[in-house]
Order: sequence, then C-alpha cells, then structure tokens
Amino acid sequence: MQENQKDNLKKQQKENVSDPTFFSDQEKKVNARIKHAIGDEPVKVFSRRSGIPETSLRDYISGKKKPGLDAITVISEFTGTTMDWLATGKGIKHTIDLRHAEERLSGNPPAVFSELPKTLEPYRNRLDTLLNYLVMIEDERERTALLSDFILRAEKIIELSELKQTVNEMRATYQKDNVNK
Repeated sequence: MQENQKDNLKKQQKENVSDPTFFSDQEKKVNARIKHAIGDEPVKVFSRRSGIPETSLRDYISGKKKPGLDAITVISEFTGTTMDWLATGKGIKHTIDLRHAEERLSGNPPAVFSELPKTLEPYRNRLDTLLNYLVMIEDERERTALLSDFILRAEKIIELSELKQTVNEMRATYQKDNVNK
C-alpha cells in the first residue's frame, strides 16, 4: 500500500512539473521578469549571445518550463540583473546597483565612471552625487522619472548652449562683414 502511494506521488510530481498551471505565483512571475530583463532584444539574438537554446528561452518566457539555476545565472549575467531579483522579484534588481550598495556599505561612495570623458570631468562630483541619490530610490518608476527629467533639462541646456554659440558666430560674422565694408 505504501509503495503504491509513493508511485502515485512520483507520478503526480512528474505531471506537476510539466503542468504550467502547477507553478506557484512566484514561479509564474519569473517568466515576466526574464522577459523584462531581456527587454527589446529579440529572443533569437539573446539566445545566440547567451548560449541558452532558443526553445528553452521561449519556454521560460511563456511559462511552459521553469528555468534552472544555470539558466537564471546566465540570464542574470547577460542582462545585468541580479539572480535574486530574477528568481524571486525581491532584492536589488540591477547588478550595478548591488555593487554600488556594497561600496556604500564598505564606506566607499560609488563613482560614476573610473574614467570620464574630459568634457565631463569637471562634473564628476555632481554626477557621483546624482548616482548616490539614484541608487537610494527603490521605486524604478520614480528613478526613471527623475532621470528623464534630468536628461530633459540637460538637453535643454545643450540646446541653449548651441543656440548661444550659433548667435555668437552669427554676431562675429556680422561684425566682420560690417568692418570689411
């Protein structure tokens, strides 16, 4: 009798593994996180780049198949997301944010880049300060909105700077033409 129960349990477990409706809510969300992590990159391209078979990747995204630890590890490495976030949806999402958090915990504020273009070097402290604030914001939408606002303002400043330069060039050309007359 006990052996029959074991056989039934094994049979049920095999059926459950292949049955996507058996996945827990947490497991169902892994497929959405994998899809989100891959982003707009075509599955075929990501498959080639990462070495994960395309059919497996499509099965993970559709929820037909649970990704194993090896697949989670590879997807994490190639998307820049943490394994914890990819597998559970909890914790720090991006590996770069994790590194910055580790640096902050060790007493070292994160730097924007070890080497900045020379034109940005005067702004290193401001960029580092901005990065410190951004990694503290947990809500991705809020962080994205803040970055979008920052980029919009920077673009306006650049446009104004270019406009100012154009006006100065036109003024110089006008003055040069009037001197030659």
